[in-house]
Amino acid sequence: MVIDLISTITIIVAFLFIAGRFFENRPLSHKSAISTKIYAGIGSGLLGSLLMVHTIAVTHTIIVDVRQISIIVAVIYGGPISAFIASLIISFVRVIYYGFSTAAFISICILFSMTFLLPLVIKHITTRLYQFITASTLFTIVNIGAIYLLTADNPKAQFPLIYYLFITVISTALSYYMAEYIKQMNVNNRHIRYYKYIADNAMDLISSHYEDGTFKYVSPSSKRITGYTANDLIGKPLNYFLHPDDVENNITPIQDDLHSSVVYRFRHLNGEYIWLETNVKRVNTIGMEMEDILCFSRDQTKRIQLEQEIGEKNKKLKYLSNMDWLTKVANKRYFNHKLRHLWEDAHRNKQPVSLILFDIDYFKLYNDHYGHLQGDQCLQQVAEIAKQTIRIDDFLARFGGEEFTVLLPNTNEYEGKNVAESICSAVEKAALVHDYSPVSSVVTISVGISTITPSKDVDSKYLINNADKALYKAKAAGRNTVRCFQEEHIKCEKP
Repeated sequence: MVIDLISTITIIVAFLFIAGRFFENRPLSHKSAISTKIYAGIGSGLLGSLLMVHTIAVTHTIIVDVRQISIIVAVIYGGPISAFIASLIISFVRVIYYGFSTAAFISICILFSMTFLLPLVIKHITTRLYQFITASTLFTIVNIGAIYLLTADNPKAQFPLIYYLFITVISTALSYYMAEYIKQMNVNNRHIRYYKYIADNAMDLISSHYEDGTFKYVSPSSKRITGYTANDLIGKPLNYFLHPDDVENNITPIQDDLHSSVVYRFRHLNGEYIWLETNVKRVNTIGMEMEDILCFSRDQTKRIQLEQEIGEKNKKLKYLSNMDWLTKVANKRYFNHKLRHLWEDAHRNKQPVSLILFDIDYFKLYNDHYGHLQGDQCLQQVAEIAKQTIRIDDFLARFGGEEFTVLLPNTNEYEGKNVAESICSAVEKAALVHDYSPVSSVVTISVGISTITPSKDVDSKYLINNADKALYKAKAAGRNTVRCFQEEHIKCEKP
C-alpha cells in the first residue's frame, strides 16, 4: 500500500508541475478564457483517469483510488466548465476500462453531481484552503456513503473505508499545497518577466551593481544612452567610466547613503562625457547575504548644458546690468550695492573706508570741440587709465557723465590720497590732447577724497557727500589737483 500511495502522490505532483508549466503564461481562474478552461478540464480528466487506473492496493483483494482530487482541482481553479469536461473524460475511461455496471453508473452520477454541487458550495468560501477542505469532505462523505450502500451485504468489504479516508486526507493536503505553490511560483515568474520587460524597455538606464560598483545587470537602454551594450558594461567597474574629477571628489553613485541621487559625468562610447542623474537604492536580495545596489539613471546632458548656457547668459546679463556700457567699468547701481556691503564690513571690523571722486576737467569744452564720439573715447581712455592705476582691491565705477568714483576698502586718508594722486598723475601723463582746456593742453582730472571709519551714527552717504565737497575744493583750487575732506567737518547726523 505504501508503494502504491507513493506512486499516486508522484503522479499528482508530476501532473501538477506539468500543468503549472502549461498554464505559466495563461493564468487559470474562473475568469479565464473558455479555451483555457477547456485545457484545464482535459488536463484534470487525464489526471483523474490516471489516478483511477493506478489504484492503491490496501490488501490483495481491496483497492481504492483518489480520482476525486482531479475534480476538486478543476472546480476550484477552472470552475464548472473545467470540472464538467474532466468528469466526461473520467466517466468515459471508467466505462472503457472497467465496463459498465451499477458501480460504474453510481460513480458517474457522483462525479457529475459533485461537478455541479461543489461550485455552488464553495463560491461563498474565499479561502483556498477551506475550499479544498470543504470539497474534499463532501466528496469523501458521498463516496463513503456510496461504498457503504454497495457493500451493505458484505461488511468485510467496508474495511477499506478507513484506508480510503486516510489516503484522501493525504492526497488532498498534498494537492492543495502543491497547487498553491505552483500557482504562486507562476505568479512570481510572471512578475519577474513583467518587471524585466519594463526594465528592458525603459527609457532610463537601469542597472544593478556589486558593492564595489561592478556592473551586475544593465538594461538594453544603455546602448541608446551610453553607446555601450549591456555586455560591454557587465563585469566592469563603474568608476572606469566616470570623469576623473568626479571620482576624485567622490561624486559617484556608489556611496554610503542608502538612498541618494547623484549627478555625474559618464564616458560615452564616442569618448565624450555625458551627464547622468542617478537615483540609487540598496535592496536586500532574497536568499543572498549581500545587498544589491540598484541604479536608475537618466541622461541629463541636454538639461545641464541648457542650464549652463542659461547660467552663462545670466552671468552676462548680471555683468551688463552692473557695468557701464561705454567705459566697461561698474555703473552707479553696482557702486551703491558695493558701497553698502563694504560699509557693513568696515563697520563690523572697525576699518576705515576711503572714497575717491574725480571728473574730467572742462569735459564739456572737449565734447563741444572734438565731438561726442571723441568724447566717448576720452571717457573710455580715462576709465582704462584709472583701472590700471588703482590697487587690486579697489573698486572703480562711473558715477555719471564725466564723473568717476573709486572705493578703497581698509584705507586711511594718507593711503587714499596716494592712490588719488597716482590716478591724477597717470591721466596727465597719458597726454590725451585737450587744446581747449584752460588748465593744460592735455586731459586732466580734479580729485576729491574722503575717509571715514563707519559707526552706527554715520551713514555711508557722508562718504559720498564729503568726497563731493573735496572735489569742489579741488576745482576751486585750479583743477588738475587732489583735495581731501577734513574729518573734523563731518556732522554726525543724517544728511
